[in-house]
Amino acid sequence: MAADPDVTQESLTKMAKVSMGLARQKNSHGGFVATSDTVVAIQALTAYAKLLYTPNSQQTVVVRKDQSSD
Repeated sequence: MAADPDVTQESLTKMAKVSMGLARQKNSHGGFVATSDTVVAIQALTAYAKLLYTPNSQQTVVVRKDQSSD
């Protein structure tokens, strides 16, 4: 669970979906259409990571392809 006790599982799930959406929008250079878009995306992902960070913990991340996107 998140380090911030005010963060719900529902909001973490929503943030995870937003993060995946951002990842899908990257261009071939790893950025976005505009530099400002890249900066905002990095700021958003950093804020999300800060919520999830737990010192001295081991995390497992599983990424699955959405079957409906074929």
